[in-house]
Amino acid sequence: MWIHNWQPDRLPPLILNSIKGFKKLDIEIQLEYLGNLRSTSNIYNKIKYLKDASKNFDLIHSQYGSMCSYIGSFIKNKPKIISLHGSDFNVNAGNIEINNFHTRLARFLSLRAMIHYDHVISVSKRMQNEIEKIIPFKKVSSIPYPIIMEDFYPINKDLAREKLNIGLDKTLIMFNIANINASVKRFSLAKEAISLVKKKISNVKLHIVNNVSYEDVPLHVNACNLILLTSKSEGWPNAIKEALACNIPFVSTDVSDLSCIADREKCCKISEPTASELSKNIIDVINYNKKIDLRKYVQDMDIENTCNIIKDLYKKTIKEFKSNDET
Repeated sequence: MWIHNWQPDRLPPLILNSIKGFKKLDIEIQLEYLGNLRSTSNIYNKIKYLKDASKNFDLIHSQYGSMCSYIGSFIKNKPKIISLHGSDFNVNAGNIEINNFHTRLARFLSLRAMIHYDHVISVSKRMQNEIEKIIPFKKVSSIPYPIIMEDFYPINKDLAREKLNIGLDKTLIMFNIANINASVKRFSLAKEAISLVKKKISNVKLHIVNNVSYEDVPLHVNACNLILLTSKSEGWPNAIKEALACNIPFVSTDVSDLSCIADREKCCKISEPTASELSKNIIDVINYNKKIDLRKYVQDMDIENTCNIIKDLYKKTIKEFKSNDET
């Protein structure tokens, strides 16, 4: 059983793709939508329901931390795994606002819940290291959410732009954002950085990818010269995975495990979160003309490989739980 809190008719590709991958491995996944997690009566009823419903499953997997994992933590006598995405663990520091308070509450609930889980999956090494410092006895694995490498691969830039009816004379900087108003993404900082770049490279344009169908995303990625990320925090950003799979370099603030790639590749840059520094790095990447191979950094994140890794983790967790139960 996977417990989650995405609207059933708006499940993200990372969940839908994973379910397809597990189906090929003869693992049956049942999704359990938790509903309104601001309602105390609903939370109470879901805890009561899950305690009973969980008896019919071999393993419970909470597909998010925060209140989702907290509800799941009340399930007893079944092996449990929790997946942390980033927004359920990373604190959004800054000005006093509702979202900043929410991230602190989410982290508190995630930390409290994970003590009761047999294994924790974090989407980045950085997050794994932080969890292990806080709870050294907890078993933690770093397994980024998968992408389908068959969907994301290098396409001729001019061809991608022609299919999208985008002019060939522009230098496009991709900015992938689901919610324009999400303060953690710092969209205004991205726009400010591009304004400074335009003073040096006049044909630069910020290519905002928002509310685009999954099928069209690979074309948008391949149409761009680089991808820009200005977030305060991230788990392992899918937009960067998809760009790397298409051999598109990035300029990013220091989030997730991206610095490990930037340390090896001159075409990828980690920047201070200022418009001036971001603009300098963007110009450097635009002017980088050497052949690059970035796809190798996400090869292991392919759906087939990731599902096999998690399948092995499921089997191991179930086996250890039964062994401890017998003891």
